[in-house]
Amino acid sequence: MPVNTYNLTVGPGNWPGENASFVDKMASLKGKTIGVTAIGAGTDNILNLALEAAGMERDDITVLGVGQLSAAIAQMKNDRLDAYVGFTFGAGLSVATQVGGRMLIDFSAAGTPQLLSDLQVCPLVMREDKVEANQDTADAWLAAQWEAKTWITDNRAAAAQLLNEGTFNNEAPEDAARTIDFMVDRVFPKVGPNWKVTRSGIEHAAEVMDRLGMLEKGAVHYEDIVPPFARV
Repeated sequence: MPVNTYNLTVGPGNWPGENASFVDKMASLKGKTIGVTAIGAGTDNILNLALEAAGMERDDITVLGVGQLSAAIAQMKNDRLDAYVGFTFGAGLSVATQVGGRMLIDFSAAGTPQLLSDLQVCPLVMREDKVEANQDTADAWLAAQWEAKTWITDNRAAAAQLLNEGTFNNEAPEDAARTIDFMVDRVFPKVGPNWKVTRSGIEHAAEVMDRLGMLEKGAVHYEDIVPPFARV
């Protein structure tokens, strides 16, 4: 994804309004319990990055590894969690709908610190030996995904219906429509031809990992991990 699809959803309560600053929204989480898929997972690391960007410490909140959406929803309904970090826009909306809350922070929205909003997430990783031996398969997969992207762009309503039926159990047509709009309006315009991977995206992710202590500075180079056919 060429944008940060992660988000932070809160349950019912008195939270800052939509127009509140990123710092104010984060500050409202002090003393609260926040769920992530697992400690050390992407959602946990995004939360650490958000805390740093807001000038907060890990000790300002309590973090629990709760697993995927169904577990998070159950915990929030039983007042065990105040908030949950979702890894896709649709996941955040689904949690918000089912617990009667809302998405407090969309990490790619205007007003989010660039350190977070520019972070590209959810990469497709393929074994190097498989790419070298089966580049035609990789090219065909990418072409199929590009065809799907084009169809979704031209058929928003039908795409939303498919998403609602296949992911939301036919129970969240509005969330499905908002998810499709997010992809078409905010993600797809930043996608390079045939999903080319930009140097800036890789270097920014490496910078973030260095700041989080996950990677030594200079350890990752664009040419080392992006095959020639996928480079811009």
